[in-house]
Amino acid sequence: GAGSPRGRPEPALSPRSPQNRLRDEGRVRLLHLGLGADALGVVSLELYREKALAAVAGTPREGLVRRFLDAAVAASPELSFEQGRMRELGFEDRDVTQLVAAGLLTVRDAGSWWLAVPGVGRFVRALLRG
Repeated sequence: GAGSPRGRPEPALSPRSPQNRLRDEGRVRLLHLGLGADALGVVSLELYREKALAAVAGTPREGLVRRFLDAAVAASPELSFEQGRMRELGFEDRDVTQLVAAGLLTVRDAGSWWLAVPGVGRFVRALLRG
């Protein structure tokens, strides 16, 4: 059965754990790292926003990225976005394509995307190489 070897139940993660509280307050975001479904990272929303905007500064994508950060990232703690949800938020397929190209979304499966960090792929590859 579930629980520790001595038969005591494992302590449940409190819904008000510090990480959850920070996420609920919109101060941190969980992000997918591209290493499988369970590989998640935590980043401050402020730093994420800064990195995302720096990655597209002065490019035609800057306005779209800014809109995505405000409408989707800052507004909800979601880790992934479905096509229908993106449309509700005002993002068409071409916008999603641009957000993937900018590194803010990565394909999860057909019609679904993980929130991602621009340039995280290079970072993760370097990390794995050591």
